[in-house]
Amino acid sequence: MYRDAKKSRANVGDELTPQLSTLKNLANSAEIKAVESVFPDLLIIDSMRRLGSTWRVVADLAEKLRKEDSGDLWRLAIEQLAPDDSIAWRLFHLGILGTVLGVLEELGCRVVSRRPLAGRSHGPAYRVEIPGATAWDLWFEAGDIWNSPDTKEPYVLATSGLVRRGRTKGADIFLVDHKSRYGIVIECKYTAEGDYLRRGYEQALTYLLEARTEFIDSGEAFVVAPIEAAPKLGTGRTLAGSLTFCAPEHLRGLLIAALRSALASGKARGG
Repeated sequence: MYRDAKKSRANVGDELTPQLSTLKNLANSAEIKAVESVFPDLLIIDSMRRLGSTWRVVADLAEKLRKEDSGDLWRLAIEQLAPDDSIAWRLFHLGILGTVLGVLEELGCRVVSRRPLAGRSHGPAYRVEIPGATAWDLWFEAGDIWNSPDTKEPYVLATSGLVRRGRTKGADIFLVDHKSRYGIVIECKYTAEGDYLRRGYEQALTYLLEARTEFIDSGEAFVVAPIEAAPKLGTGRTLAGSLTFCAPEHLRGLLIAALRSALASGKARGG
C-alpha cells in the first residue's frame, strides 16, 4: 500500500519512516518469507477483531484489502461514499450522466471529454461523435449554454427589470444535435418529496421550452428520481415536447428508444 501510495504522492508516509522501515525489514526477513501467505477469509478477520483494540484496526484494514483484492470495489465504494448524505444527490447526478454516456457508446457513438465536470468550466462537457453524421454536444449543468453573446435566455430577459435580477439557469444534463435542432433535457431529483418533484417538472419543462427559442425545434425531457419515488413511468405531452418521470432503472431503455430514432434520422441526412 505504501509503495502504491508513493506513486501518486511522493511525500506520503514521511512522518512514519521509522515504522515503515521496520515493516520493510520484517517483510524481508527469512522467517516471514518462509511463511506461505493465506488470503484471509471473513472468519479469520472476525477472529482477529476479538484479540483486542490493536487487532481490530488490523482486521478493519484486512477487510478493506480483501474486498479490493477480491474485485468487490463497487461494495467498497458504496461503504466509503454512501454514508455521506451531503454528496448523495451529486452521486445520483453523476450516475445519471454515466447512464447517458453508456447508452451513447452502446449505440456506436464515440464520447470525447472536452472539460472537467466542474462548476467554473465552460462549454459542453462532451462531444458525441456519430459515424456518418454531425457531432452532438452533451452539456453537464447546462446554464453556460446561454453565455454566448448571440443568445439571451428568456428568463433573464423577463427578470431584467427586477431589483434582484435573474441569472441563467440550465438543465442538469442537456444533449443537443445542433444540425437537426433536436435535444434531450434531463433533470435529476434525488428525492421522494412531491413538492420537490413538482419543481422538477416545472424546471424540465422550462428548460425544454427555453431551448426551443434558440437551440432546438424538437425534443423531450426526463425527470429522474429514485425508484422508490418513481416505480412506474409517466409521460405528459406538451407543446414543447414530451416529459417523462422515471427512475434510473427505466432511463437506459427510454434513452435507447429516443436516440435510435434521432441518430438514424441524422445519418439519413448525411450529417
